[in-house]
Amino acid sequence: MNPEQQAGLEFSCIMCGTCCSHYQVRLTLSEARHISEHLGFDWEEFSRRYTDKRWPGSNSLLLKHNQYGCVFLKRSSGEKIAKCSIHSFKPDSCKEWTPGVFRHECQSGLKNLWNINVDQAGTITGSPVDLEKYTGFQAGLDDCSIDTGE
Repeated sequence: MNPEQQAGLEFSCIMCGTCCSHYQVRLTLSEARHISEHLGFDWEEFSRRYTDKRWPGSNSLLLKHNQYGCVFLKRSSGEKIAKCSIHSFKPDSCKEWTPGVFRHECQSGLKNLWNINVDQAGTITGSPVDLEKYTGFQAGLDDCSIDTGE
């Protein structure tokens, strides 16, 4: 099996931020209070700064989005990777979301950031130069040489 095929089968998060940009996270009140405590905000301040007032639920909240997606998604200028600023205490729905080579969001991230596609068999395809750049990036993630916030 060639490296491109193996990468498709063992696909892990590429930290593109696409999922965090498309989906608005719903969290329980206890999750919201937990995040609020970790950030050092009282409940009213946390609610005002980070929750979407349009959400009609009384037992759950939605995290706000800004022009980049989730308010806790951070991307440095010119960087390909996006980092969750609350990664170590993020909501369960974020923990449970798994990346995959067949997920539209992951395919979009590969295309937009690396000019790489995924075929119907799950094989990551692209020019040799783009594949080499992406493989180098993945190796850095695997070696933990890129700070993922964990």
